Amino acid sequence: MGQQLSNINLKAYDAINIDDVEINYDTITSRNGDENIHLFSWIKTPEDMTTNSIGFDQIASSHIQLMKLLRRDLSLLTHKADILKINSDINAILMTDVFPLISVRCKETIEEIITIMKKQEQLMLNIFLKQNLEENENIDQPITSDSFPETFPEDIDECNINNTNESDDDKQEMEQAKFHVQKVSCFSIQSLTSLLMILIKSTEKNDPTFVQELLTLAIQLCDQIPINSFKSFEFSPIIDNYWFKSLKPLTNYINELSLSQNVMMSNKAIKILLSISIAKASFKDILPILRKLIFNEVNVYNVRNLFIRLNHTMVRALNKMEKKKQQKNNDSDDKFKQAIDDNITSIESIDYLKVIGAFPNSRLIRLNEKEFIGPFVASIILAHIDFYNGIHSIEQFKEGSIDSSISFEFHLDTFEQLFHIIEQLITTKLEDSNIVIRHILTVCVRLFTTHLKFLCTAISTLDRDLFSTSDEWKKAIQVTSTKPKYDIDLSKFSNDKFKLWFDLLLKLISNDNENLEQIRICQEASKAMIYMIDKKVSSFVEKLSFFHTSIIENKYPSLVEQIFLELKKSITLLNWIEVLINDDDTNKSTEKTLASSVLYSFVDVCLNSSNHIDPKHKDQIKQMLFMFQELLLIRLISPSQIETILNDDRTQNELHTCSISYDAISFVINYLTYILNNCNDNDLLNSIFVGLCLIIKTENIFNFNTIQPIIMALLPILVEYLLKNIIKDEYEKNNLYSICWLIGKMTNLMIIGTEQNLSEIKHIDKLKSLLFAGGCEQIIIENNKYLFDLYKSNLAVYSQFKLYNEMQQSSSSSDDEEFLMSVYNNTGEGAQLISNMKEHVGDKQKLLKSIEEQANDACAALFAVYIKYYRRINLAKRQLLQINDKKPHNKLLSIYEYANDIKILSATTKAQGGNLDELYKQIKMNTLFLLLYVKETNLIPIIEEDEDLSSASILINTQPRKRISFKRQISRWSKAKHVLRLLRNTIQACIRFKKLILAKKQTKEIHSIENNLNRLIDAFVYGDFYKSTIPITSEEKKLELDELCQCMSRYYERAMIRLITYRFIHKFIQNLLEINDQNRIITILNLYLPHLRNSNFEWSYLENIQATNNQLKEQISSTYYSIIKTIFSFILKLVILKPKLLVQNMFNLLNLSYESIDLLYLNQNQFYEILFVSFISFAKDSDHIVSLDTKLTTYNWFRFYIFKLCEIVELDEIKSTSNNIIKKQQQYIFNKLILDEIKSLNQLKQSLPIDVEQDIDQETKNRKYSLNNVAIDWFIKATTTIENNISIHSSKLLSKLDIELYTNQLLVLLLRCNYLYDSVRSICANVDYIEELLYIYRSSKNQITILLVLKILRSIIPLLSENETAIIIMKNLLNELLFSIGINFTKQNMTLEIMNELINVYRSIISLKSSWQMMAIQLIFNNIVSYVNEINMKTLKIIDTIEMTYVFASLSILGGYVPSYCRGSIVHVYPNEESNEFDLGLIIDINTENQNSDSSEILPYFIQYLQSNKTEWISAEKLRIQIDILPSNLFISANINDSNTMIHSLFDALGYIIQIDTSTTESLILLELKRRSMSALSYLLNDKKLVEIFK
Repeated sequence: MGQQLSNINLKAYDAINIDDVEINYDTITSRNGDENIHLFSWIKTPEDMTTNSIGFDQIASSHIQLMKLLRRDLSLLTHKADILKINSDINAILMTDVFPLISVRCKETIEEIITIMKKQEQLMLNIFLKQNLEENENIDQPITSDSFPETFPEDIDECNINNTNESDDDKQEMEQAKFHVQKVSCFSIQSLTSLLMILIKSTEKNDPTFVQELLTLAIQLCDQIPINSFKSFEFSPIIDNYWFKSLKPLTNYINELSLSQNVMMSNKAIKILLSISIAKASFKDILPILRKLIFNEVNVYNVRNLFIRLNHTMVRALNKMEKKKQQKNNDSDDKFKQAIDDNITSIESIDYLKVIGAFPNSRLIRLNEKEFIGPFVASIILAHIDFYNGIHSIEQFKEGSIDSSISFEFHLDTFEQLFHIIEQLITTKLEDSNIVIRHILTVCVRLFTTHLKFLCTAISTLDRDLFSTSDEWKKAIQVTSTKPKYDIDLSKFSNDKFKLWFDLLLKLISNDNENLEQIRICQEASKAMIYMIDKKVSSFVEKLSFFHTSIIENKYPSLVEQIFLELKKSITLLNWIEVLINDDDTNKSTEKTLASSVLYSFVDVCLNSSNHIDPKHKDQIKQMLFMFQELLLIRLISPSQIETILNDDRTQNELHTCSISYDAISFVINYLTYILNNCNDNDLLNSIFVGLCLIIKTENIFNFNTIQPIIMALLPILVEYLLKNIIKDEYEKNNLYSICWLIGKMTNLMIIGTEQNLSEIKHIDKLKSLLFAGGCEQIIIENNKYLFDLYKSNLAVYSQFKLYNEMQQSSSSSDDEEFLMSVYNNTGEGAQLISNMKEHVGDKQKLLKSIEEQANDACAALFAVYIKYYRRINLAKRQLLQINDKKPHNKLLSIYEYANDIKILSATTKAQGGNLDELYKQIKMNTLFLLLYVKETNLIPIIEEDEDLSSASILINTQPRKRISFKRQISRWSKAKHVLRLLRNTIQACIRFKKLILAKKQTKEIHSIENNLNRLIDAFVYGDFYKSTIPITSEEKKLELDELCQCMSRYYERAMIRLITYRFIHKFIQNLLEINDQNRIITILNLYLPHLRNSNFEWSYLENIQATNNQLKEQISSTYYSIIKTIFSFILKLVILKPKLLVQNMFNLLNLSYESIDLLYLNQNQFYEILFVSFISFAKDSDHIVSLDTKLTTYNWFRFYIFKLCEIVELDEIKSTSNNIIKKQQQYIFNKLILDEIKSLNQLKQSLPIDVEQDIDQETKNRKYSLNNVAIDWFIKATTTIENNISIHSSKLLSKLDIELYTNQLLVLLLRCNYLYDSVRSICANVDYIEELLYIYRSSKNQITILLVLKILRSIIPLLSENETAIIIMKNLLNELLFSIGINFTKQNMTLEIMNELINVYRSIISLKSSWQMMAIQLIFNNIVSYVNEINMKTLKIIDTIEMTYVFASLSILGGYVPSYCRGSIVHVYPNEESNEFDLGLIIDINTENQNSDSSEILPYFIQYLQSNKTEWISAEKLRIQIDILPSNLFISANINDSNTMIHSLFDALGYIIQIDTSTTESLILLELKRRSMSALSYLLNDKKLVEIFK
């Protein structure tokens, strides 16, 4: 299978030589997706953002899609799709080039078994019929018409298929007609022969010469008997039989004459008998004559005419053969070719006749008559017999016929006569014999072999060697019984005779020398010896031992050749395999040991080049081992299932039903281990590797439970082989790539583990629930044989795995278990605890005496469960130690109250006529199951301190203390003020009450885990017993609990094997990194790492093991990240990250849907920091040259990591289970990594030379600004500037444009996180961030950069804490914002989107409660009021322009600004002008050239829809602008009760501006001022509460 392994090797090589994906605009944008619109939609109040606002829901949904997109992008960038394709291609090779060979071998084996069985059945049937015929035969019975049967037995056609044509009606009628025609002739001959014999015997006494004359006439008669065929009963068996029977009296008389002392008379008699026997084609009659001739070298026999007739018959046969050969010359029929090959013996006989001059007839007639002595005559007859035997014996064997012929007679006498002839012939040395004797011996041995073949087939050892040891092959060939159907007595063939025949053949084999004839004799004897061995030995192992000894000693080369042929038969190898893989039996253990030693001896012959074994024999042994391994694979699959696999009609569940014995798996492991540890033969190793590649294909061929022990045993051996035996620069020759792929696939199978069975799928919801999150107790797994084998496996040994923690945990929990069981049984300490609880908890339900005992027992059982799962064992034990009657801990009392609810259920069930006994049994059964078999989760903390936390009230007394005061007369005004004060206090009390309700709600959320656990326990304990009309019986519930036990056991097994496998991986990679060959390390890692996780990117290393012990899951997590850390450490040592595939494979392992535990390990190993600094950051000098696609991969992973980190922090805050380490991690990323990067970019921007900066500024002006793909804009530009050479780019930012684009990517990341996560806004709301963002705002010429900065400032400024520095910054910023907004009215020096965003920033500040809200409001008031005062004091013309700027800005913020269509604007899109329905969209780009066109065909605005993310160009007439932040309610959020004067002043100022007379002036500024004032006032008056102040 070297070629197949080479093909696999080439495909695996493709995995590390994949062409780089071209990183261009299309590639990046298609993978990044549409993520822009939601960042620019309006920001509402924090309350709105966390409720059901449509905008926020859409943003959250889009954000989830973005995270999925980032994970998918990581999968694509890590070439996972290509890996999957390579795996698919290799699987195709296995299924098209390897498995068919196995399946063909299996088919051939099954067909061979079936053929042997059919031959045996056919032969036994024919022997049975022949024996019955011989027993019933009566030679004196007259010939009547009844002698020809009109019908045949019905079962003949079924048993002997080849005789079906004989039963045709037409042919039977023809045979009957022939019989009736010849019946009279046969009767006449019989009568005439009887009369003739009376006459001869009476005449012989008077005239002795009469006999001579009679013999002469008889010879003449015999010469006229036709010799048309060498088959008995050629035309009609019955007619020929009776015809020769009619001559029986004559032949008996002539036979007596052959014994006469008269030589002439004896010779003539022998000639007559010989002629009749040949004409009769009876090998039984010929053999005695031949025996006389062979050893009679004196007499000469006149049989030339007989030989001439025999030659004519031979010529006709040769002509038929030639004609048949010509007809099938172009036929590819394998059977015909085999028949031609098997006729070599016939050609040898012809050659012999030619050598001695007996063929053709032209030479025969020239022979001297004196040469026709006995041996010479016998050799010629045997040559013709051998010719016939070579032509027809194979066909006869295939048909299962035992019909007599000139070369065959199935009778013990035949065997005996051949044996004696051979025995007498070998009394003299063969080398001293002439050619005639050697030919006679050769033919006799060959005929003996033919007869032994029929005998051994009829008495097959198939049942003894195969069927008695294995049922699999019975299933494969669908055999119901192997017992013979016919009772046949073959006891005549005794073991004593077999021993004599064996010894005789062994003598023949021993006479092997260089003489061709003697070699031929030895070859024929060796063939016979193979048959004789089956009969001589008592078991297959004895036969195998004889074969092994013969091969190793090599005393009989001819026999060894035949032994190899026998060993390469599927039946022989199957018998061998069944002995090796059979279950241990004391009676057969010796046989298994012997069979195993023979096998390993043969393996050693192949592995040891220094032994004395002939190289040809080594090749033969190697071929035998190849076949042995193929059949061994078949045995692992289960031969009865191969056909269904090929037909693809087999389900995975059916596959799992095929189980292989432990001994079979153990033998396979030992055999493969022996070869891998000792083999140096590439051919044998390649065969093993290909077999292992096929074994790991568990989808539809192999059962995972079968191959898992094999993988556990071989993985360490394979990795050691990989590390030690692969020579550098010979990777293809040594199949490095295919071996790495094989190890990777094996590892992947072990990681994935067994698939979920039907029980796991049935109970999957329960198993994934919080109730089963702690896994199983030790009692389930303490006697698990699978785990014991796992702990002792090579995989565990290599991984240095030790099970100390589990044992310690088991011993420490035994005391707790005893205590819980005492509570469950309400005895001992448990009864004392319950009694203590009853003293402090009143009964909720009065119970009847008849149910009180059951209810109390059920309550105790449930209380024990609550103690365990709420982790209150310490509290319970501590309560027992209390000396005084102290009230139990509130946490303990609460769960006892929960348990007491069961009494209400009991009373209700009794009242409703329910089956209380069944309910009681179910509760006791379920609670006992939870106590003994299910481990509690660690999500609920253990209460260590003796402090009743729940007793502390969450209510806070907010009423002020009452002071002593003098009583005086109360005026009406005082009463009014009192009423107002009372109303105000009432409103404040309502507000406090609302806060109190929210606080209680939050408290409930804190205990949501406990509540959820309580609900799960109750659901499990009670089930639907009191709801269902047909309750579950105790038996059904017990079955369900047993299934849950099995499921938890499988979860634990799966988790344990995953842990050990990950530790194996870690150890293997550590050992790999120690070799001194960096290229080899990289090659192996690139081939191996893609297999360390499932192909589904939603997969987690805790997949399908949720219901496993927490400690075990933590160890799996720790080991998994240790593997990544080891790989990452090696990557960091590489200066040039040329093997970027290695980096991508690392990110493939990091591409997980992170949980809190993942973040802890990533923080512990500083992954995110090192990755950011080494692969993303431009601020710090990196020691690595990073390719662009690697940088993009790292950037996408970093974004995804930050999103998951923030998401987990938010969820933990909601659950009140926050982790300080994760919070610090979040703070470090935003306040250190990102902030420092922004600072460094600003510094780098300042350090650019002036000339360079001018050039870049010009480039920036010419650049088209767009919100499209702003999150990846730097990567898009990089792909164009480096001309698609993604492996080379500058590690520094050399232009201002590059800095701005890269800065924009960080700003988008900040904006998204600030928008979605409150925790990020709180982190970023500090002076450092504000200063850096303000610097970017003030220095950047890129409008998109400014827009992003303003949006971030809008979200974080309201959360900025108040301090001296912040106050200075905010005062300056507010003034700067107002000035920038106002100055644009006169100079118009900023774009519309910047103008809109500046107004939105200021509106956000005055809209949200913060330290800067009143400062911003006061500034606006002051600007407007002071401006009015200036108008009163001065004329409008001499008012300062700066003051006018601030006024315009203030009025714009209050509502005086009319927004325009610009980038970032939210718009209503009306597809149909007649309908009021609209979709929300965002303008992300504008075609400024066509923006002012009135044509409806011009589409200047490029929008993206909010809900669908669809993008399109659209006209202005279908758009309506949506104001991002409305100016309404600007003062309601402030404390307007303390600002009435300011409110009055503002309204007065606006009213004054509006009332200014413009009839006498043409000032556009004044008109604009009045317009904006009216617009602002209209927004203010829209709020009724504000207007009511002035009523």
